[in-house]
Parts: sequence; structure tokens; C-alpha cells
Amino acid sequence: EALRLELRGSGIDATMVCPGDFKTDFTASRVFAAGARSTVHAAQLEKTVGIYEQDEQNGAAPEIVAGLVLRLIDAKQLRVRYFVGRFDQRLGMVLKRLLPAGLFERLMRLIYQLP
Repeated sequence: EALRLELRGSGIDATMVCPGDFKTDFTASRVFAAGARSTVHAAQLEKTVGIYEQDEQNGAAPEIVAGLVLRLIDAKQLRVRYFVGRFDQRLGMVLKRLLPAGLFERLMRLIYQLP
């Protein structure tokens, strides 16, 4: 957002593409820091990452992001941000902007089964 403001009037436009989860090789390529699987957090990590991975494997095709970027390249005017992905994930980003932060965090904890 700062770059967008700094470039205003220069003839260069900036925008943000905010993707949800997409079905890519990201899931198989995930690497954890050595201490991430400590005995204190291992069970919660496995549960939460399992949810991430399911979302990624059921994600939209990455070509959707590519298509959006291609359309934006020739756009006469750009919005600040573009949400792209499954409907539920795009809805989540709208809710994040509308709900009080604490309520949104509770919702995320429920979805990702966090304490």
C-alpha cells in the first residue's frame, strides 16, 4: 500500500493480489524449522497444518491467479487489492475488514482448531 502511494502520479500503478489457497506443489514443498516439531507444540502443529494442507489440496487452480494478473496488466485503473481464490476464502477477507479483530480471531481459531 505504501508503494502505491509513493508511485502516485508517476505513471506507475501498484496493486496487491491477495490469493487464497491454490492447488500447487507448495504443500509438498513445505519445510519446517528444526524446532517447529517440539514436543510442546507437535500435536497442535500437525492438526493445524493438516487443515492448511487440505485447504491447499482443495484449492482453486493457479491459472485463476495468472488470468487475473494478465487482466490487471492492461487495466486502465487498478483497485488497491484483489482477492482471488475460493469463495469462502474471499469471504474471509471481507469479514476480516468488517468484523472486530477479536471476533475474527475467534473465527480463525475455530476454523484452524487452535486453542
